[in-house]
Amino acid sequence: MFDGLKINSQENCPTLITQCFEQLTYELYLKLVHGQLKYFNETILKFVRENLSAVDVENIIAQVEFT
Repeated sequence: MFDGLKINSQENCPTLITQCFEQLTYELYLKLVHGQLKYFNETILKFVRENLSAVDVENIIAQVEFT
């Protein structure tokens, strides 16, 4: 089980969740998703800046499309 998710008592933990975190493939999947969400969040933060022009929005979208 992942080091950060080990708990002393797994009695209250649903079986499906326990099974997910006991398999290495789920850890790899979560690392992949984490990296993608970080990139997605950084892009969203660019959109919420004040005084963003249409040209700025187009440039941000172009960066996402080609990255």
